[in-house]
Amino acid sequence: MTNINVLTHPSLEAVTARVYRGQTIGFSVDGTEYIHAGAHPSTEEAHKRLENGAWRGSDLVCFPIFGPAENLPEGWELNQHGMWRAVNNELSGITGSSADFKQSYDAGTKIAVPGKPSMSLPFSYSLDKRVALTGSEKPALQTSLVVSNTGTTSFPYDLGLHPAFITDDYEQVRIAGRELSDLATPHTMLDNDEYIDVQNPGRNARLYSNFKKVIVWSPNAKSGMFCVEPVTGISKDGLAKIIEPGETHKYASLLVPYSNSE
Repeated sequence: MTNINVLTHPSLEAVTARVYRGQTIGFSVDGTEYIHAGAHPSTEEAHKRLENGAWRGSDLVCFPIFGPAENLPEGWELNQHGMWRAVNNELSGITGSSADFKQSYDAGTKIAVPGKPSMSLPFSYSLDKRVALTGSEKPALQTSLVVSNTGTTSFPYDLGLHPAFITDDYEQVRIAGRELSDLATPHTMLDNDEYIDVQNPGRNARLYSNFKKVIVWSPNAKSGMFCVEPVTGISKDGLAKIIEPGETHKYASLLVPYSNSE
């Protein structure tokens, strides 16, 4: 259980979350698990999903790009989805119901990546992530991100969350009313006005966020998992945001399970 932080809801029983090195690998409500624990599989079911081609991640943060490392600005040396998973995420604070992680990067630092090219960026930043169990009557999993420009020059970026969800019935999953099988291969971008409705038998949920887009993706129908990813955009098409020195930009998502009767 090394490096796993277990969170409990402050007022609701049988609501827990598990976080491993900054990635949420579990969100359980009354015994129902919502998150695919690809980043740290510890159950027979998780290992079976991986054998069927499931993603070996759970809750990646994609920064300062989302998607393939193509059409990058001069001086950017990155792999797919950027720096976050390669740079140390330090546990900076924890309570019974929340965990805070901080990542800091200094311009020009080379980051080694096993089996892949090293990465570096020409600017400095910090990225804070908080995972918290919230909700007074209905349980919710909140993920908050704060991007800070800690350097002396502005830089563009994209940002994305990459949560992975379990499903026992891939063909019955509907995302914003559309069949998962029509959206997930290779991927589809949807507009996000307020929330995305995730109809997943036995695991219905609404995913709220202040991101304007979401990406729907799954490796295959047998994997038993899929991702609904709040994003600022796909970076190869142009970086969506610019942050000035000393500025901070804040983002958040909220996953709220609901029953068929609601």
